[in-house]
Amino acid sequence: MIRNTDGHKIFHKAEQIHRGKSIEIKNNIWVAANVIILKGVKINNGNVIAAGTIVTQNIVEENSIIVGNPYRIIKTDIMWKQ
Repeated sequence: MIRNTDGHKIFHKAEQIHRGKSIEIKNNIWVAANVIILKGVKINNGNVIAAGTIVTQNIVEENSIIVGNPYRIIKTDIMWKQ
């Protein structure tokens, strides 16, 4: 699931205070089943995001295996092919 908004608007004194943000997913990314990527996140090249991972912050590392909630890197300097 990739969410660039919260799915609803929140207002304070008639001013919208919650807005959507772009998501940037670079090249050669493997996003497994049931991954959640939230608004404003940037994911760098060559990463594998394991099933069930929740991504709430930028992944600036490249060529890594990312797992968990909050996410953590368990392996670096990887390469994968389709």
